[in-house]
Amino acid sequence: MKKTKLILAILLGLWQTMQAQVTDAIKGAAKASGSVAKSYSSGGGDAAASGCANGCADIGCQILFTELFVNMWSYHESLYRGNVERINSIEVEATAYSNLVEPYYGFRPRVRGNWGLFSTDFRVAMLYDQAPDGSFGGFHTKDWQILGLNLIALDEFNLRVGSGFMYQDFDQKSYWENTAMADVYLNDWQIGAEGRIASQTSGAAPRKELSLKISRKIAERGHFSTHFIAQGVYNRYFNAVDTWLFGGGIGIKFQ
Repeated sequence: MKKTKLILAILLGLWQTMQAQVTDAIKGAAKASGSVAKSYSSGGGDAAASGCANGCADIGCQILFTELFVNMWSYHESLYRGNVERINSIEVEATAYSNLVEPYYGFRPRVRGNWGLFSTDFRVAMLYDQAPDGSFGGFHTKDWQILGLNLIALDEFNLRVGSGFMYQDFDQKSYWENTAMADVYLNDWQIGAEGRIASQTSGAAPRKELSLKISRKIAERGHFSTHFIAQGVYNRYFNAVDTWLFGGGIGIKFQ
């Protein structure tokens, strides 16, 4: 019996040692990727801008972009003045997560503003784990989707795409990040899926993310409504470290 307990204790200790420091594994993968690749820099943007300037010298290209802008603004006006109230709103969320098997946890406060066709979205993604000695490690990013477009905005469905950046606190590096989000609305219920992918000039993608969310409106007063959120989030960092988080929280919407 004593031998059985000893073996179980050893196995548990090894499991905790291998699994507990997920944040250190992410940082290690980031450093390894950084040795062969660089984060987003203005050089690539200058080259792209130069290419665009040369290409757009053609009068046909200028007409095309003018028509595109006019059509986008017209669509924005129709959304802004339409009957879909959430398309002109401010949303605030606070969610907490944990892994159901391994000892790591996440917290993600978030705020989003919608104005017709356009939106902007900022969140802080915090990941913590606990080592066998009881100490805590952390990996934090600040993620700002500078410009989002509500491409489809109906009473029952919303499709949004956006671009912005992901900023890693521990090494102060930034990466360009693109997102796509789809939501279905059924009375007081909302079912949504979101995908994110951050990129760098070469090397592994700093982060790929897929999340599924279910929320329900639990209270409403005037222009304010409160929602309960349940969510699952999968992340893959630098093509090396996977995390799974499940949790929930509260959302407040003003529209």
